[in-house]
Amino acid sequence: LVNKGPDSVGVVSYLRSLGALGVRGNHDDGCLQAVQRVGKNGDMVDTPGSKYAYVNDFSEEDLHWYENLALSIRLPELSPPILIVHAGVVPGVPLEQQAFTDLLKMRRVRPILAASELPTRGGGVRAFWNRVKEMVKSP
Repeated sequence: LVNKGPDSVGVVSYLRSLGALGVRGNHDDGCLQAVQRVGKNGDMVDTPGSKYAYVNDFSEEDLHWYENLALSIRLPELSPPILIVHAGVVPGVPLEQQAFTDLLKMRRVRPILAASELPTRGGGVRAFWNRVKEMVKSP
């Protein structure tokens, strides 16, 4: 929600006033860490010139709403049901066991391969990479 335009505080305030739902992302997490740093240092703003220098401008109400953003939102009433996260989830791992950083920052999932699936000498590399591509496509 923040650091993608000139008025991060205004975006948070506007979304709170709408009663909007949102999920926490990596920039939101960085901003909230900056809020914690400022809170420990009194009324100081975050490091001058930092991308989070605006954190003292949040109202208490906006900050409370922002700090309570969910890591995920389920929309089970839709068909098919939808799960919303900022970054990603590891297939086959229950939501409750997903890593915090994956929900906020995941870029890609790489399959874990057994030794028997590794390429062998003699030209098996093409077949190996074709299998990896198929594994990544599968849910």
